[in-house]
Amino acid sequence: MNTAIQHEVRPSAGHHDGPALNMSGVTLTFPDGASLVTAVDNVNLSVDRGELVALTGASGSGKSSLMAVAATLIRPDSGLVQVGGTELTELSDGEQAKMRRENIGIVFQQSNLVSSLTALEQLTAMDRLHNPLAGFTAAGRRRRRETEERARHLLERMGLESSMNRKAGALSGGQRQRVNLARALMASPELLLVDEPTSALDSVRTAAVMDLLLDVVREQGVATLLITHDRDAADRADREVTMDDGRLYIV
Repeated sequence: MNTAIQHEVRPSAGHHDGPALNMSGVTLTFPDGASLVTAVDNVNLSVDRGELVALTGASGSGKSSLMAVAATLIRPDSGLVQVGGTELTELSDGEQAKMRRENIGIVFQQSNLVSSLTALEQLTAMDRLHNPLAGFTAAGRRRRRETEERARHLLERMGLESSMNRKAGALSGGQRQRVNLARALMASPELLLVDEPTSALDSVRTAAVMDLLLDVVREQGVATLLITHDRDAADRADREVTMDDGRLYIV
């Protein structure tokens, strides 16, 4: 049995002292004709800051459903889901959207980048969308400069300093995933949810993405849950849990 590795990660201001992600008794069902299918069955899971937990299991075992619950994309039938001490299931839809925007970073399996935007614009677009008039005030212009500086820093950290002004179509698969990861980190989230980031990559690019992911987890102290079928990726996590028919097991 693998045990969690403890890291010396200092919670930043505003963080509570418990795990960044805490799921307790989470159950999720879906209708299937006249019956119900239990996608997530009474799951308990916690992830600490600076910890990378690999979530493995066969297709259809409930991994994506569990991640969707953690991401506030689906409300569970029952159970508690806390991120940074905030109980997510009690929030309104608008409050959950705000949590996703400010506290939860999500990296989907498909890069879902906007084809018309450059790598740099992929990271700054959300701020411009939510603050369209910011450029008309001194404080707003300062915020935009700070946002762009952070975006440039993250892209440089991902080894993309020479590709910032390239549009999505001009980037390789590995580069697009690194842009995805940088974009998910823009708000300095407490929780990072990563779905199969290496599924379309060869072994060399897989190793590079995992190196970056592990470095970022340690440097930023972000709790990370990684869905993966890649054995090499799972073996590099601090610990592994697996799902089977909606139930979660420690590996």
